[in-house]
Amino acid sequence: MATDRVVTLVVGAGPTGLTLAVELARRGVPFRLIDREVERTRTSRAIGTQARTVEVFRVMGIPESALEPAARPRALRFAERDRTLARIPLGDGRPGAPPRLISMDESDTERVLEQRLEQLGGRVERSTELLGFRVDGDRVIATLRGPGGASELEARFLVGADGAHSTVRREAGIGFAGAAYPERFLLADLDLDWDLPHDEGHIWIGDDGLVAAIPLPGERRFRVIVPLPPAYAAKEYESEAEIAAEAETFLGLRAGVPLRRIGDPAWASAFRIQRRQADRYRRGPVFLAGDAAHVHSPVGGQGMNTGIQDAFNLGWKLALATRDQAAPGLLDTYESERHPIARGVLQGTHLGTRLFLAQNPLMRVVREQAVPAIVNIPPVRRRILAAVSQLAVGYRGSPLSVNVDDREEARRWLRRHGRGLRPGDRVPDATLIDARGGAPVALFDLISQGWTLLLFQGNQATPETIGALERIARQVQDAVGAAVLSYFVLAPPANGGVVAATLLDPTRTVAHIFGARQALVALVRPDGYLGYRGRLDQPGELASYLARVFAMRLREAEIGPILRQ
Repeated sequence: MATDRVVTLVVGAGPTGLTLAVELARRGVPFRLIDREVERTRTSRAIGTQARTVEVFRVMGIPESALEPAARPRALRFAERDRTLARIPLGDGRPGAPPRLISMDESDTERVLEQRLEQLGGRVERSTELLGFRVDGDRVIATLRGPGGASELEARFLVGADGAHSTVRREAGIGFAGAAYPERFLLADLDLDWDLPHDEGHIWIGDDGLVAAIPLPGERRFRVIVPLPPAYAAKEYESEAEIAAEAETFLGLRAGVPLRRIGDPAWASAFRIQRRQADRYRRGPVFLAGDAAHVHSPVGGQGMNTGIQDAFNLGWKLALATRDQAAPGLLDTYESERHPIARGVLQGTHLGTRLFLAQNPLMRVVREQAVPAIVNIPPVRRRILAAVSQLAVGYRGSPLSVNVDDREEARRWLRRHGRGLRPGDRVPDATLIDARGGAPVALFDLISQGWTLLLFQGNQATPETIGALERIARQVQDAVGAAVLSYFVLAPPANGGVVAATLLDPTRTVAHIFGARQALVALVRPDGYLGYRGRLDQPGELASYLARVFAMRLREAEIGPILRQ
């Protein structure tokens, strides 16, 4: 049997696998993306695209305008029959607004991602299945079965994005510890004729748990979620129509408003949910992402979004490794960063599931009285939204987050000169001005190009400060070439002259985000998180950080003298 070769084999063309393929294609990394299904899914499945995922898509070259058809609810309403207990407002994407939620069929999410992949010259190989693989040193020999029969493929890396029943995980011998919930759930996508608005999500709290109706694209279409009472746990359903009718019955009992169902269900399912996490996300050249690495309760709409961000984290690291540009240990940071994130998602969704389903008297009181009261407290509501939207996800404890705040001297400096983002924090989008032509430049557009070094002059810059920043930029370019792109961020008028890569920050918005009251350098990762934030008087810190990421040896003598000035 002839053996083909490729750098990376990605198994599974759901949202996670497609995201990883796009990230590899954007960086020119050869890969193959296979999926055993004949065609893309036609069902809605996961429907919630959280605010952080919208940002991820933006950096990947997918504008929000491409996320259609979609519903954009303006609020989540908690109710007891027809009485509103609390309302959580959702934003519209404008600065300062609460995080938004885009409700969109998973089939359309996959379509948008696949279209982006095709724009980049990639494609999905459908009707192609991974039968097994073996690891031979630092390579993987995979056996595939496709339309042309069986074949072998040699790959440097193998990524399993092939779902909860992952072949890659099983063949790699990686455990998947966890358990199933005893409850069963009904999900149905229904056209509902009632008097409730379509631009809100409706959640009813009652003695026997929670029932929800989340708007979907379409004038009256909703995703209805119903936890079945214990007496119904073993009931068998013969068809989607029967499941939908049962869901409609429970919804009608809970909603407290006249309900007239129209049309057949677009999709319906009766299922049990599980909470499981892979023991590890990497074994040699084999990686796991998405549902292959973690499955959990759908409370909060976290699953698909967590998988997409797994792939977004892994993509740039694999790209460096395939070019032999990655420092030893860089690929290990995928597991050290993403495993704790998924563990937190499992814990949070499990707590939410037990809170909304528990039948003991104490939990009923908490659910029916405490929850509405808590979500009506603005600071608490903001924290809930930040967590659910995944805008609060960060990597402060990562080895790729050099946190100068941990040293007492640095803490004193920060108290004097402003805090701003800490290494590991997500960098929000903002607008700068190109000093050459006056055109606006989005920070996300810079990040989409790769590692971004921002050099801030501070509030009272001198020509010496600008000169020192310029020398830092040149030295970094000499050390790592185009792997890091440098930009001077100046407040007009630009002291020390304007150079080609100069951006103006007339409102000081970006300087405020990074806490740049005085001159500093900020290195932003390709996935939009702050990796390094340092002063000009910290010899060797930037050199040391670059050596954590890139396969290179930087001596303090090469960069240190510049940072001392």
